Parts: sequence; C-alpha cells; structure tokens
Amino acid sequence: MSKFFPYLGGKRLLARTIIPLLPEHRLHCEPFSGSATILLEKPPSVAEILNDINGEIITLFRAVQSHPEEFLRQVRWNLRSREEFQRFRDTPPESLTDIQRAARIYFLMRAGYSGKLPDAGCHFAGKMAGSQRPFSIYRIEETVYEIHRRLENVTIERLPYDECLQRYDGQDTLFYCDPPYYGHEKDYGPGIFGREDFTRLAGLLREISGRFLLGINDLPEVREIFVAFTLREVATTYNAGTRHGHGKQAQELLVANFDLPEAIIQPFKRLEKG
Repeated sequence: MSKFFPYLGGKRLLARTIIPLLPEHRLHCEPFSGSATILLEKPPSVAEILNDINGEIITLFRAVQSHPEEFLRQVRWNLRSREEFQRFRDTPPESLTDIQRAARIYFLMRAGYSGKLPDAGCHFAGKMAGSQRPFSIYRIEETVYEIHRRLENVTIERLPYDECLQRYDGQDTLFYCDPPYYGHEKDYGPGIFGREDFTRLAGLLREISGRFLLGINDLPEVREIFVAFTLREVATTYNAGTRHGHGKQAQELLVANFDLPEAIIQPFKRLEKG
C-alpha cells in the first residue's frame, strides 16, 4: 500500500524501521501525512487521523476512501505520454470535480519525477524512464481497494499542522510527524511551510501531553532546534536527483519525546559498508 504514489520525502524505505518504534497508543495522528506511508503500513489503531494541508493530496485520499470505483474509472484510460502529462499539469484543479481532481493528482504523482509538487517534470519521458515501474491498471485496482479498506475508519482532515496538534492532543495520542526537510521547505509549494516553522513545531511538541515521533534530514541546524528531545540516527536512501534508480545513501534523524533504542538497526543491507 505504501507504493500507491511516490512522494518527496516519503518514508517507504524506513517504514519497517519506524513502525516497531511506535509506543502504545489509542489515537494515531499524522499532521503531515503526505503519502501516509506509516499509517497505511502499520496495524490499525483505535482511532486514526490522516491530515495534510495539501488539498490535492487530501482530495485523492478522500476519493479512494469513499468512491474507489469512480476513481478507478477516471484513471483507467489515462494515456501515459508527455502530452497527457502536460495537459493534466495545465488543467486548473478548481475546474474539476473532486473525483477528477483525485485522478489528475494521482496521474501527475505517478508520472512525475520523485513525487515532487507543484513543479514535477515528466518522469517517463526523459532519461529516468528506465527506473520507473510500468503504469499498470491491474496493480492500481488491487492497491486502491486495499487502501479503501485500510481507510475505512480513518478521519481525513485538511488542517494547518498547529491546529491538528492542538485538536487531537491527549494522553493516549501518538503523533507521527513527517514535516518538510530542512532546507527544502519550498519543495511542497509556496506558503505551506517556512524555515521559522521548524522552531514553532518544536515549541508545540514540547507542550503536548501525548507522545510523538518525527522523521527529518539530519543537519546541525535540525539537531539544535530539537535538542530538547531524544535524537537517533538512521540510515536510508534518497532516490530524488539520482539516475536509473540508484539511490544515494543518507542519514536521517528520528526525534521523539520518549525513549528510543541507542542503536537503531539499519533496514537495508545495501547501506552497509565493507
């Protein structure tokens, strides 16, 4: 299910490492859901909140949650071509129905490069074409119905991250936070998340009564901002900006207000040296 669509900064490669670290809770909330990899892959909680400020992504999840058949009818006959990609990019989403908007953003995310919005390039039409999986409607159908069933009892919101934290905080709440990477705030669109929001987010997380786990790129500035919390390094692979599917080794930082293992096992043998 985590392969529904690519998303810049998605945690598909780290899901098997992150999910076992999540402490017991009743309410699972993701203020920066993005592609919702962790929520889709983990066992269901008593209550779950999928939240993102990106209205196109939220429209996609709501369509799959409530109208999977109509969504599949819209994506079934999409042509995989540069011309079709450009047509979708140039179509104002506000001119479409919600199902059409969901089909549009899904096509752009699947056919675009690295799941980067709003300025994705046409992935399959360039040198990177050999690294992308075939756009198969049969695999799409299976995945859509799996996600439809997984989202059956999930509440989908479109709230600013601060309002989401304040609304769903509680002693039995676990927040999984996946904000934009430090230094890449503009990659998700103008006015969504700024450099000052990291400090604001850290302040809000200090005040919650629940628990949180946050994943972000490992930089000295990030460590300084989140110095009050538990910090652990974890290895991963970045595929954006690399050729032919050969990822770049990288180190990310897990931040939490609860204890984490001193040494977190690396999830992929290909990251080991020697």
